Amino acid sequence: MRFSILFIILIINQGCENISRNDNNNSKENNTYVCLKCGSSLYKENELFYENNNSKDFNNSIEKKVKTFENIYENDTNSKNNKYKTELFCTKCDSKLGNLINDEKGQRHCIDKNAIILKNLIK
Repeated sequence: MRFSILFIILIINQGCENISRNDNNNSKENNTYVCLKCGSSLYKENELFYENNNSKDFNNSIEKKVKTFENIYENDTNSKNNKYKTELFCTKCDSKLGNLINDEKGQRHCIDKNAIILKNLIK
């Protein structure tokens, strides 16, 4: 069954508004990024360390919520020149989220902004 993006956003955001102005509710520890397709919690807001127009980079995901898949994306006649990328997927619905990047900044999850949405969890 396929839902429209608007319907999914309405479901995810239902009952998520901050009722009180208490600073405890506005803490980054209470906020989580969820999969836009299934609503599964994937990343805590305090793990976000870089953001640009296309993606958000996170240090770590919530345990067992994101799975990886290594894929060859450039195949050369010489097998030594094959390049690999590690793709990230939601464990619950198998939506592609982004890629695992390992460079001079260290290892991080580079997530497409269109794959996740921020949700405030009131505790």
